[in-house]
Amino acid sequence: MVKQKSYIKTTTTDGNGDGVPDSKSVDTFIYDSKSNLVLQKAVDDYDADGTPNYIYEAEFKYNNKGLETKAIYTSDYIGTGILNSTDVVTKQYDKFGNVVKQVGTSDWGSDGVNDSVFITTNKYKNGLLTD
Repeated sequence: MVKQKSYIKTTTTDGNGDGVPDSKSVDTFIYDSKSNLVLQKAVDDYDADGTPNYIYEAEFKYNNKGLETKAIYTSDYIGTGILNSTDVVTKQYDKFGNVVKQVGTSDWGSDGVNDSVFITTNKYKNGLLTD
């Protein structure tokens, strides 16, 4: 079993100074035993009524060298529990730990259909990025 560490940060704002919070944000960060961030989640309640208005989550995967190989970003823009977008980025590395290929997809509506795809390839010479 992998031991994980977590950190939770709660922020409230009182814009009009009446002593009643006007908004609340809860940010959660979870790290693996190697101190790699594996999950980040933000829940924003814009009017502090106890109902989330925005939920963002980022999940990260790493290889045995501790290099990030995959990131999954999801957003629920209105706090209904239904995802409005899902973005995925995968990375491949050379033996020196340089990113040689990055593929990103965006699924607006989180319907399983990629609406946008980007592919970036990098070349290196003597450890420096070339064109």
